[in-house]
Amino acid sequence: MKPVLPNWLYLGLSLIVCLSTNNFSFGEEAQGDEPSAPPQVPIDQSDLPEEAEKWWDTFVEGVWWHDKAVLGNEDATDKAIERFEEILAEYQNTPWVLAYLGSAFTLKARDAPLLRKRGWANRGFEALDKAVEKNPEDSVVRLIRAINSYHLPRILNRREFAEEDFTHLLRKIDNQNHELSDDLKRAIYFHAGAFALHKRESKSLALLEKALATEGSPHLEEPIRQSLDIARRRFDES
Repeated sequence: MKPVLPNWLYLGLSLIVCLSTNNFSFGEEAQGDEPSAPPQVPIDQSDLPEEAEKWWDTFVEGVWWHDKAVLGNEDATDKAIERFEEILAEYQNTPWVLAYLGSAFTLKARDAPLLRKRGWANRGFEALDKAVEKNPEDSVVRLIRAINSYHLPRILNRREFAEEDFTHLLRKIDNQNHELSDDLKRAIYFHAGAFALHKRESKSLALLEKALATEGSPHLEEPIRQSLDIARRRFDES
C-alpha cells in the first residue's frame, strides 16, 4: 500500500493534496484495512532529500494519519501534526514535511470551534509559505500550496498564491530542462486547468487537454475527462 492523501474534493478548510512514493510502504500495524485514495501530487523516490531515511517512516505515518483526517477523523489530525512536528524538531530543512504540517493545521481549522478556525488556518498558511520559501524550486511543495490555496474559501485571500505557484510550475514545464516526471506534469496541468475552469477562464481548455495528452498518473484520467467535458461545453467553439 502506497502512502497517499485522499481525493481532491474537500469541505470547508480541508486541504486537498495527495502524495505517493515509490518503494515505500506502511507496516501492517499502520495499514489496517483503511481504504486509500489515488495520489494527486506524485513524488518520485529519486527526489528524496538528504537524510530522508532518518525521518521517512515517521513522515509516512504522518501522511497516513493525515489521510484519515481528511476523510473526517478529527483525532487523526492531532496524530498527523504530532508526527510532522516530531520530524521538524530535529530536521528543520524538510519542505515536504513542513508543507504537510501546513495541511494538517488547515484540517485542524476545519474542525475547530468557530473562534479558533482562523488561528489554525493562519498557522497552516505560515507553514505552507515557509515550505515554499525554503525551497521555491521544489515543484511538489509548490503544487501542494497551489492546490490548497485555490480550494480554500475566497475570503481567506489565498488565490494569489495559487496564481503564483501555477504560473511558476507551468513555466517550469515549458523549460525543456525541467526534468519533471510525466506523473507530476500531468498533475500540474490538471490542477492548473481545474483552477482556470473554476475561474471560468478559457485557458482551462488547453491545460486540461495537455493533462489528458500527458502519459502518467492514470488515476487522474477520469477527473481530467470530467473537467475537460465541462471546459469543452463552455469554451470549445469548433
